[in-house]
Amino acid sequence: MSNLDKIVSPWDCVVYADDSYIIVQEDNLEDLLLSTKTVMSKHFDWLRSIGMICNQSKTEFMVYGKDMIKIHLNGEEITSKKTMKVLGLLFDSDLKWNSQVKKVVSSTRSLSFAIRYLRRHLSVVEMKPVIYAQVVSRMSYGAPVWFHYLNFRQRAQLRSAYFRVLRLVSRDFGLKLNRRGLLDTCDIEHIDDILFKRSSFFLFNLIFNLAPTDLAGRLLQRGYFNDRNVGKLHFFDCSSSKIGKACITTTRQKSRHDGRSIGFS
Repeated sequence: MSNLDKIVSPWDCVVYADDSYIIVQEDNLEDLLLSTKTVMSKHFDWLRSIGMICNQSKTEFMVYGKDMIKIHLNGEEITSKKTMKVLGLLFDSDLKWNSQVKKVVSSTRSLSFAIRYLRRHLSVVEMKPVIYAQVVSRMSYGAPVWFHYLNFRQRAQLRSAYFRVLRLVSRDFGLKLNRRGLLDTCDIEHIDDILFKRSSFFLFNLIFNLAPTDLAGRLLQRGYFNDRNVGKLHFFDCSSSKIGKACITTTRQKSRHDGRSIGFS
């Protein structure tokens, strides 16, 4: 599919394995629908030219900010979706990420029986890898794309699902432990810190691999590498006191802040 981007030009094309997505932008809805039909026709024609068949009944499109838009293509009617799944992430037409959060919470809650069963045979320490492998992995998948755009209610839903698992691991069925107690008992980080760190890793790798500019150089200057983890980035608590929410402080920010900070080390 190396030349598909030329076929659908000037629109952006995102391709991964056998999945392809075209991003169309226009100033008004009429031009948008016309451009969408045109680019879809070009896409189908290109597939036929290389001996492939596209199932139009499974073809989906979504218009951000609009619901229930219909287009007719090759005699078939295609209705826009309110939610579209792209590489495992659920995008809403209003970009509020409600479907993604609901999916993550539901997936995490479905593990309750398995977590309780495993806890009967494993210690709290042995359950920690299980939490990271089965719970954190589900909550952090694609997090750099959607996590920072959640509202307070959505973040609260994620936290509740996360701490529900920790309560099962801690066997705190009487609700005697608060959230800090659950974190200490399970010897694990808060889900906000985990997602924040992984987003930071993603941002750094994106900058360093795609655009090794002065910004990447300055980030590297603030880091250190040891012999066992050459090339890996480490995080540390900037101070024993609480010093603000910013994750990376510059030399210009010398004033003291309130709150905890995580920085590159």
